[in-house]
Amino acid sequence: MNHRAALLALVMLALALGACSQGGETASSQGASHSSLLSEDFAVVDADDAFANIEDATLDQEMAMNPVFSDPEWFRRHYRHPGHASCHLGFVLIQLGLDDDQRLAVRAAVMMHRRQIRAILEQMRAANASLIEAANVERAEIIAAYSTGDITREEAERQLYELSVRTREAIRNNPDNEPFLQALCDSRIALFEEIRSILNNEQRAAWDAWLAGLPGRCLGASP
Repeated sequence: MNHRAALLALVMLALALGACSQGGETASSQGASHSSLLSEDFAVVDADDAFANIEDATLDQEMAMNPVFSDPEWFRRHYRHPGHASCHLGFVLIQLGLDDDQRLAVRAAVMMHRRQIRAILEQMRAANASLIEAANVERAEIIAAYSTGDITREEAERQLYELSVRTREAIRNNPDNEPFLQALCDSRIALFEEIRSILNNEQRAAWDAWLAGLPGRCLGASP
């Protein structure tokens, strides 16, 4: 079971238990609160969102690296995002039992984080534009070969797929990404520190335990 499926299953169990143990109005309110925390409002945008927004070269369209979002207040995660444990705060926030003020404060921190990294993501997209351009030159050659009958449709589609895979890997491994990845890392650490400051002592202990169990960089350290 992938991370998203596991998250959904655990949250649905929590909602079911809450409905059994509380009155109708209270349980309904709790369910609405949990649903809000599972929305895209609490997704932590990261470099994987940029890589997920790379569109494949096909017979009908050029390869492209699309913006992650045009408006930080409106965000939809691409299905290609790998869904690692720190990319969404919903489950941990449900476990922390935030009150309404805390929930609003955390959402505001997430939105501020998005506004801060918007330019960084665009700069990283620009740094990889030449790789996209080179891929589209090669795509045009494949399309030309298909149009003249030198290769079959199946061969053209295979070559376009391989081109897309190679270009995705080249973009992900591009050393020019490093300053932008570090800036995104620093911003994520600042976001997690801001969220921690919103919590009470008991919640902070649970938050710290969650962070300690996460793999990877850009998580920050508990004081």
